[in-house]
Amino acid sequence: MKKCIFAHISLEEPVEGFIKEGKAYFEDSKGNLYLPSEDRLLVYECDNGLIEVKIGRKWGYANIHTGEIVIPPQWDWVSSFYGEYAHVANRYRNGRHSRTHEHGVINTKGKCVIPLEYADCSRITIWLKPGERKEIFFIMRKGSVYGVINEKNEVVIPFEYTKIKYDSDSKKLICKKRRRYGVLDLEGRIIVPFEYTVYDYEWKSNKYRFGVMKKGNKKLLKAEARLLRAIFGINDAPDEEDYTYFAEKWMAFYDKDFNKIDSEPMSE
Repeated sequence: MKKCIFAHISLEEPVEGFIKEGKAYFEDSKGNLYLPSEDRLLVYECDNGLIEVKIGRKWGYANIHTGEIVIPPQWDWVSSFYGEYAHVANRYRNGRHSRTHEHGVINTKGKCVIPLEYADCSRITIWLKPGERKEIFFIMRKGSVYGVINEKNEVVIPFEYTKIKYDSDSKKLICKKRRRYGVLDLEGRIIVPFEYTVYDYEWKSNKYRFGVMKKGNKKLLKAEARLLRAIFGINDAPDEEDYTYFAEKWMAFYDKDFNKIDSEPMSE
């Protein structure tokens, strides 16, 4: 028998196992082998019944119900499957990815649908109607800039942003271009112009405060704060908190769907 290692996002840590007669098994504390599907959590959590398995120095995927190695180990790093896709990468050593462009995406048959030519990858799933058709996009990095591609590796959002984050509530992209933040939709239309930069971040009187300075001026806005919460990943701040943020020339108010509801020029 040959040793192997299992991993999955639902497991707290990797699990050691063995390959016996070409199939992958977990091992219990008494040395007994059993299929991963005997762990009921994995049956629920493993999309398509696939679990990551490392044999030697490479990762592939095994079927949790049969133990069969359905996608042979061939990558240095792999993610759990989410739906029909998984993120894979090479040149991963000692817990760190290299800076080379060797990240891509595979499907459940092990076919590389997004070539390993990117520097990073994350996924967006858009349900157009509940339970019906969905669209899938990938936020990818080339060198130091980010863009968005579709399942056919076609560019949807150009690679010209220093940061892109998908906001699932509004189905919009929070983007940073050089030092400015703005919001795009998935067709590349500008929803919030790239006028916002972060000047300050402090914790004072149990309130988050953010701001951008223009010629020494600073104002406190009590506006809908979703834009800033999305940028900074603050999910637990109540709407009544005070947030400070500024445009280069204008201060603007947006609703939860990023529709502009008011704006006024900043004082000199």
